[in-house]
Amino acid sequence: MTTTVANDDDRSVTSVPRSGMLVHLSRAVRKHRAALLVIILFNLIFFYPSIFMQRVISPVDVLSYYDPFAAVRPGVPQNGTLNDIATSYLTLMDMLKSDRGSFHWNRYVGSGIPGFGSVGAAVLSPFVFFPVILLPFKFFCTGILLLKINVPFFFGYLWLRQERLGKIPAAAGAMALSGAGIYAVWWLWPSSNAIVLYPALLFLISRLMHGKRISFALSALLAFSFAVSGFPATIAYGAWMAVLYALFLAMRERSLPVTQLSKAIGGAGVAALIAAPLVMPFISLIRRTGYLAGRATAGIENFYPLDHMASFIDPYRLGNPAAHLWYGDARLNASNNFVEATIFLGVVPLLLVIPALFNRRGRSRFFWLIFGSVVLAGMFGAPLVSSMLDSLPG
Repeated sequence: MTTTVANDDDRSVTSVPRSGMLVHLSRAVRKHRAALLVIILFNLIFFYPSIFMQRVISPVDVLSYYDPFAAVRPGVPQNGTLNDIATSYLTLMDMLKSDRGSFHWNRYVGSGIPGFGSVGAAVLSPFVFFPVILLPFKFFCTGILLLKINVPFFFGYLWLRQERLGKIPAAAGAMALSGAGIYAVWWLWPSSNAIVLYPALLFLISRLMHGKRISFALSALLAFSFAVSGFPATIAYGAWMAVLYALFLAMRERSLPVTQLSKAIGGAGVAALIAAPLVMPFISLIRRTGYLAGRATAGIENFYPLDHMASFIDPYRLGNPAAHLWYGDARLNASNNFVEATIFLGVVPLLLVIPALFNRRGRSRFFWLIFGSVVLAGMFGAPLVSSMLDSLPG
């Protein structure tokens, strides 16, 4: 529907769209209806208890282990591995919500980690900051999960479409990516603040290396979000993945888009300058605590036994803490707990790998096959690969 607008001397007539935005929105919905259907159904199923049963995701029952809470309401928490969120980050989030001393250090709050002014607190990540600020406090964990499911799905879908996969394969891939068990068990931990941004990073690199325009603001926001995510190892993993993917695309496309690359580097530089005052206290903290030295040989000393591959299909083969049952496996050493032992992907995503190898529209499939094989070899202790990965900075 349009309106006709005439100029002062009636010499010309221009048609101005009245519903242009609605038309574009309608077209986008029709074009991407498969992706919308998938993510809407996933959200309805996942958040069904919150929507229809007034139940929220919360780890605060862990506090029943400790006094004075244990004296008032003793009990066994549903999942004791959710300890960190309740006993450290919860207090920091409360400081952020109420603005009571957020900019001041309190050695008795958050395990002594500097609060709002350090990324070590992890409350500056957009995935934590906005749910805490905008939602009632009892809903903040639900808000975190809502973001950490939908943001990687959105960028994962855009990335796979950028790689010229069809709408249905891209939607299936994005859902497998954002809903994988290995993500799910870490959704409330700082490590996933960076992990859920991997699809956005891959989308930006793919668009960049294909010579398309990228947003300076998106580059800066993405770099800043990584910098304040609060978990150095997952930042390093993402950085190495991004570098290798960019090199692969540069060789495949036989071009280097200098202008767009400069824009991305500029955005990252601006983000680094903004984040520097927040990052430096955290860098100082991990140096003083020996964190880096403790991880120096992590790749060689800690790996899964080969039979642990069964956990890709069966997440509860070693027990289920929610049912207060954990058999465990002593060979896992420090990873002998549900969170760090979980590598669940599911039967369907693994089966889809086979036809994906023959899908010619997936132009990067062999790069990701090799990349995934190297990661698997490192996870399961192949000596040569583990030594090579362990020597990489970060």
